[in-house]
Order: sequence, then C-alpha cells, then structure tokens
Amino acid sequence: MGVIHLDISSVWDFHKEDLIESIHERVCDDFRKIYGASLDYDKDLYLLIHEIFSVTGISFVIIIDEWDCVIRNSTDKELVHKYLQFLHSLFKSEESKSFLALGYITGILPIKKMKDESAFNNVEEFTMLNSWLIAEYFGFTEEEVRALCIEYDADRKKAFIPNYEVETAFEAALQTGEEKEIRMAIKAKEKL
Repeated sequence: MGVIHLDISSVWDFHKEDLIESIHERVCDDFRKIYGASLDYDKDLYLLIHEIFSVTGISFVIIIDEWDCVIRNSTDKELVHKYLQFLHSLFKSEESKSFLALGYITGILPIKKMKDESAFNNVEEFTMLNSWLIAEYFGFTEEEVRALCIEYDADRKKAFIPNYEVETAFEAALQTGEEKEIRMAIKAKEKL
C-alpha cells in the first residue's frame, strides 16, 4: 500500500500562488524515486495515482494535514475553488474509487459544510465532540482521565471523557431534533 502525506500549511507557507502545482511536484518527486521515468508525470495527480494503481494494483492511503489552511487563509476565491477541485479529484472522482484505500484529513473547519462545494460528502467526520469511535487511538483513555481526576481532585463530569461526552451529546441531539445526530447519539449510548 502506498501512502501520500501532505501537510498543506507547510506548502502554503511558501507556495501561495502555485499551491496545487507545488503539491504535484513534491508527490511526483517521490514517485520518480520509485518508478523512474515509467510514468507520465504531466498528468493531474489523481490520474497519475490511478495509473500507478492500474499498473501495480497498489492502492493508496492519502493523509492531508490542515486541509482547511487554504480556506482559512486565502481571499482568492479562484484559488480556493481550484484547491477544492483538487481535493475532489483525490477523494471523490471515479478514479479515486479504485485507488483510494483510505483518506485521513485533519483540520479545524468541518469538512461537510464548505460553502457551495460538495467535494466532501462521502466522509465519516470525527470531531473533538464526536470521536468516541477513534478515541482509544489518541489522547487520554477514560481510565487515564479517571486517575488524573482522582490525583488532582477534579470533578469527573467536567473532564473530557467519553461517557460524559456521550450523555451530553445525546441530550443535545434530542433537543435539536437532528435525526442523524440522534441516531449517532443513540448508537454511542448503546455502546456504554
């Protein structure tokens, strides 16, 4: 399996005007080390990845750190649109359905709520308030939080722990009446 990791803020710092081209160049440099001159590096990145998949059967995990850096920092609507199209090609194009094993995207802004673009409506979104499925893989475990609360004589309900979080999310979902949120909250509560 291949892995492509892009830290958008690092590229943004030096390539505000040619962001997509710079990302393409960086990934192609890595591919050249592996595949030499056997690929057409003038293709769009998603087509190049698809070509690699077609020839080798290697699927890809694409990790994008700070995906929203461009949206937060640019006033250039054309650049933002071009960037969202680029992300769409990597995560939602017909070609990506074959080569993409997993996409992992980090950022501050919610992925599904970006202006008028629908580049990210096929994702499972986890936020700090909705992370119980993956919580065991990062941060503190519930047991660690309990131990810290005891050690520092802190109120457990004020600590950020999954059970309290689920109860709070469940109550909030019922109040808002959002069907999807209620279903997620019920599933979370059943896991307690």
